[in-house]
Parts: sequence; C-alpha cells; structure tokens
Amino acid sequence: GGLLAFCAAKQELEFVGSSGDQSCGWVQRKAPEPSDQEIVEALLTLTDAAGGKASETVVMDQLASVNRRAWEKVGAAGGPAKFCKADSALEFTPHGARGGGWLQRRLDERVDDGRVHAPAG
Repeated sequence: GGLLAFCAAKQELEFVGSSGDQSCGWVQRKAPEPSDQEIVEALLTLTDAAGGKASETVVMDQLASVNRRAWEKVGAAGGPAKFCKADSALEFTPHGARGGGWLQRRLDERVDDGRVHAPAG
C-alpha cells in the first residue's frame, strides 16, 4: 500500500516524488485537466506578453511554471508544433534545420490597434 498506492486509487490526488524518487515526496490535489481552449488562451497570453512572437522553448518553460498539466498535455500532443496545427488561433513557425521554432497568433488573429481580430468566415 502506502501513499503512492492510495493516491493512485484516488482520482483527485497525486503523489509527487522528489526527483523521481517514489519513496520520498508529498501528496497534493490534482489540478483539473485544462481544456485545449484554456491551453490555447494561455499560450496566446504568453506570446502576446512577449510581443506577439516567442520562442517555443521560452513559452513552454513559462507554461510549465504556470500550469504543469497544460504543459504535459501539449507535450502529449507531440509538442507545440503539432498542438498548434490543431488550433486556428495559433501558428508555429520552425527555426529551420536547427529544430525548434516560434509561436505566434495566426495572421488573421494578430493584435491590431490593441484589438484582437477573429478570423473571417
């Protein structure tokens, strides 16, 4: 048994081991699973705060510190590039051969004169 087994049986709790060690850690309430739309809004907020375009590494580091579950969900989707393909408001632009890339609003979603314009159609 122990706390690890107890938490595994409870949907609302999780055991967090320090540095991956399951013999030492703490119990915490699981954060609710964020919806894709909540994640998109968080990513848009982070890219807007960076001036409208931000490195995926920087945005993902910031997302992890704000909402770990959202960060995990983007990772499970295959990373920011694949996650952005599934949403009309986000755009991923690769750096090139080096890997990585930039996150930004799609052209028809960008902020103009302080307002966000929804895509036409």
